[in-house]
Amino acid sequence: MRDGLEDVRALLPGMTLTLIEGELGRSGRASVRRVLADSVALIVKTFTEPEPGWVRESAALSVMPPGAPAPRLVAAGRTPPVVVMEDLGTGTCVADALLGADPAVAADGVVSWALAIASLHRATRGVREAFRAELRDRGQHGSQVPEARRGCGHHLAAARGLG
Repeated sequence: MRDGLEDVRALLPGMTLTLIEGELGRSGRASVRRVLADSVALIVKTFTEPEPGWVRESAALSVMPPGAPAPRLVAAGRTPPVVVMEDLGTGTCVADALLGADPAVAADGVVSWALAIASLHRATRGVREAFRAELRDRGQHGSQVPEARRGCGHHLAAARGLG
């Protein structure tokens, strides 16, 4: 059976993989598919080349602390560059909300998106050095994790008032 999951099967030996939803998204950098691994739904993201997308995403997911609002990394392979992660299910898309006809839905979408990003940043506080080490392990040369900009406290305070 040729379903394009041969490389994923090599990362997850002994598991029965079934493509349940192909091409959830595609860009010039990656394609995203939903698979069933035995009875567990997973997301498979295959990158067109390893740097910078695969390197950064696999490194970031590998240091994600428990409880962080992000999918868990299940497996990653460099050739071809692929990330297999927990499937968080379907949900609304902020881009769809912004392109829609209802300004209130668009505003709610942006606020939810901003709160999710803030929650992710809060959960990953303290993993910068581990992330840098993972980048080095994956061979990304000259990788820099920028220091947080100073003087942005008023933005944080405003975001806290949104929840």
